[in-house]
Amino acid sequence: MKLKYFFFGCSLILICFLPKITFAHLLESEKAFGGVMHIEPYDEPIAGSQSTIIFDIKSKDEDFKLSDCVCNLQIIKDKKELALLPLQIPDPKSPNTGTVTYTFTTEGNYSLKLLGKPHPDEDETFTLTYPTHVTFPKETLPTSQSSNTYLRYIGGSVLVVLLFVIIIRKRRSARS
Repeated sequence: MKLKYFFFGCSLILICFLPKITFAHLLESEKAFGGVMHIEPYDEPIAGSQSTIIFDIKSKDEDFKLSDCVCNLQIIKDKKELALLPLQIPDPKSPNTGTVTYTFTTEGNYSLKLLGKPHPDEDETFTLTYPTHVTFPKETLPTSQSSNTYLRYIGGSVLVVLLFVIIIRKRRSARS
């Protein structure tokens, strides 16, 4: 019974003190199309700094060509469209890789929607939606916010050690 409480306590501590998980190279798909998104720098866009958003787009039947596609990136924050930008093909050696350069003005959660019409003369379209979080520049983070992360790790470690000590003492006292 006590072991259940121990594992529950450890799980709770780990959940509370684990760092936020971020995802790099997000894959989304709709209908016969799929796309992988990557954001420079390091999949962590920073408010006030220019970011390059890169898409690698494929189709199930392998006949997709970005050069034939009318593809635009819609940038949305708080349900408001901030920009609608056309995808550019920076390297002819990678014909299905498109990029957009954008500067996110504020920190927060954004939705990036890749809107595509693979063939201008057809009605077929696709929309790939990517959730994205933009952070503060590292040098402007409030001191309490950056040191708060270290305090969480230290506090979590101390709590785990204390739980081990309490369990070991209770087991020793139960044996005597």
